[in-house]
Amino acid sequence: MKINCSQSIVKLFFPEKKFLAFLVAAAFFIMSSPVCFAPTKEVMSDLELSNVEGQALINVVESSNVNGSTDVIRVNMGIDLNLQAYVGSMKLGNYNNGWDENITNLFLGSVDRSSSLVLSGLYLEVGFNNLSDDAKRKLNYIEFGTNSATGSVTGTMNTISALTAGNGGSNTGVVTRLADGTTKTITFNNESLSFLFTSKYNYSTSSNLSGIFIKMPGNTGT
Repeated sequence: MKINCSQSIVKLFFPEKKFLAFLVAAAFFIMSSPVCFAPTKEVMSDLELSNVEGQALINVVESSNVNGSTDVIRVNMGIDLNLQAYVGSMKLGNYNNGWDENITNLFLGSVDRSSSLVLSGLYLEVGFNNLSDDAKRKLNYIEFGTNSATGSVTGTMNTISALTAGNGGSNTGVVTRLADGTTKTITFNNESLSFLFTSKYNYSTSSNLSGIFIKMPGNTGT
């Protein structure tokens, strides 16, 4: 399996109302799947209602002035993934004759397949400037991942760009195109793992970061 991602430009033309309509449509699609229960006209008693438990699958949170963006929309999804996968080559972000991420022989979960990489509570976060202004709206970043990853990832880190937890290291947690070439195992213990596609992002003491980064624990040796 080979994943390639070349440089691209993303422009969003839809206003806020259409964005919310998209979320509603997605929720409708999920609710209409065979694994969901359709509502009935049967009237439930107060006792029956008190015994019903439920949790929203999608939660949308809007924030201001986060990571260098004036408007941030975060979609929290009640989705958990258990992964055991092998990727022969993963290359992301071909800018200026090089890759931001170039990892080969990538194992998601243990190499011997005895344990999985568990991702709990996936989220999608999008950062804008001037979201409400059609003429000035600008997309700054897209981030997809989880704050709770448990398990291991093993791969040969030919080139890697990362934002590491704790903001440690000589670059305060920002690693840009480190050409290592060694095989490493990164162990997650209920920690963040996400992919960040950005043209403007503030992290620690670094401002206006651009490129494709992987957020990961700080004890990776990268």
